Formats: sequence, structure tokens, C-alpha cells
Amino acid sequence: MIEETFKIEGSPCQGYRFMPDAGPPRGVFHVVHGMAEHARRYRPLAETLTADGWVVYAYDHRGHGATVDNEDGLGFFADDGGWDLVVADLGKMVAYAGSEHPGLPRVVFGHSMGSFVVQDYVSRPGAESVAAVILSGVAGPPPPIARLGQGVARVERWRRGRRGRSKVMVKLSFDDYNRQFRPNRTGSDWLSKDPAEVDKYVADPKCGFDPTNQLWVDILDALPRMFRRERLALHNKDVPIYVFAGAEDPVGRSGLGPKALFEALKGAGIRNVDLKLYPTGRHEMLNEINREEVIMDLKGWLAKVGLGGTKG
Repeated sequence: MIEETFKIEGSPCQGYRFMPDAGPPRGVFHVVHGMAEHARRYRPLAETLTADGWVVYAYDHRGHGATVDNEDGLGFFADDGGWDLVVADLGKMVAYAGSEHPGLPRVVFGHSMGSFVVQDYVSRPGAESVAAVILSGVAGPPPPIARLGQGVARVERWRRGRRGRSKVMVKLSFDDYNRQFRPNRTGSDWLSKDPAEVDKYVADPKCGFDPTNQLWVDILDALPRMFRRERLALHNKDVPIYVFAGAEDPVGRSGLGPKALFEALKGAGIRNVDLKLYPTGRHEMLNEINREEVIMDLKGWLAKVGLGGTKG
């Protein structure tokens, strides 16, 4: 696998390109990472996919990974319109990869927060070239209690500023997720049952930071909009979607969120939607103890929709 970094005009995001060692690529696979992590954590996935002939493009969101040049910018999109900028960044990345590899099928994969970015992107003009969508660690349409989080995030922004960091929001999210797995060994046990993978996350200075108040507002305001019936109706009904998650993932309310998303997508008329829940799995199925099974299932799904198979 050949790894390169790049920047594109009009976006501050740090991009990564992973190329097969030999031969022309069969397609383009985009990776859109989650909150409080970064794109290079998906290098093992890229190694597997490039071995099958895919060229993999990943990038660090605004406020994440190598895109950030100081601690103050960690977990911050923008003063205003941050969510739309993040979705637009994905569009620029897809267009950039398309200009480098015209005519190849494009798969867009999003994990957790990245899955929301992907869902919003594919319901907007300009996403017509996407051949398939994969969503990992999803939450589904927000329950009514999510309005409480929206209100708290706004109060915390007023109280501590846009770039301030709220312990209240952390308690309502990450701390609450971890409580499900008490007694806890670390503050990130909710990510995976594999202690080695959890320890890697905890030791990574670019992971596990507290997001800014403005980022919480950006995300919590965006979620209800993207799951409205009229927005879901804008999805290309012929683009296949694969949803997978751990059955004990607290982000997905232990399977309720992914199931609700599956039903919402089917209800919107999308013709090819598949859902896979892994028993006892937590939030990061690509870093779970059965991650080889998870990746094989992902590759099997690509083959099922006509985009996979081993390159030979």
C-alpha cells in the first residue's frame, strides 16, 4: 500500500490517499471518521481494501487530527455554519478523488459522527456519483429527549463561549455511554471489548478530547433536520446502503438507533438497505475483537451489490 497526504483548494482538512501497490484501482472508497478521533485510525481498513484494488481516500475533519494546529482548535468546526462546512468538505473530497480517478465507482463510508456527515451529504445535490453508502456506529433519528441536549448545549455555549468545553455535555454523552459497562477500566470502555484497542485510543493525543460547545450545537441542530421525511426522500433510491453496528453500542441505544434508521431509509423508498447488528459489539466494530469478521462482512456486502470480489 502506498500512502500519500494531500490538501485540496477550499478546505482546511488534511487528506490521505492510500493506493494499491500495483495495477489500476477498481474503485474509490472514502472514509469519513467520527468525533474526537482522526482518519489515520482507519489505516488497517485501508490496507485491507487496497489489497483488493481499492484506492482509499480519508481526511481529518475540521477540528480533528492533523487539520488542527493548536489545542484551542480541537473539536471546533467554525464560529457559524460549521456543520454545512463539514458536509461541504466531504463533497470537495469526493470531487477531488473523482478528478483523479474519473469513471470509477465511489463508495462513501462514515463512522459515528461521520455517518451523519455522509447521510447529510447524500441527501444534497452533487452526490449523484456515489455508488454505495456504508454507515457504522450510527444513532438513527434522535429520540424526543435529544431536545434536552440541544438546550443544554446552547446554555453551555452562552455560559462558557463557543470554544469553551462543557463537562456537562461530556457527562451526558461519553460518560453516560461508559456507564453502561461498569465497572470501568478506562473512560473509553464503551468503544470496544478489546482492551488493547481501547488503550491505543486513550494514549493517542488526537483522540478522546472534549468537543467545544459550538461543535455540540452544530451536531445536535443538524440531526433532526437530516432525518426529516422530506430530507430522507432526497436520497437516491437506487444507491445501496449498508448499516452496521454493535448491538451494545450506547450511541445507537443498544441497537434501537440502527433499527430505526433502517426502517426510516426503507420507508423513504430506498430499494437496497441492509442492517447488521453484532451481538455484544460496542461502538467501534472495526476495532472490536471480531473485527476480521466485520471487515469480511463489509467486503461481502460490496460484492453483493456488485462492487466487490478479490482483485486478480
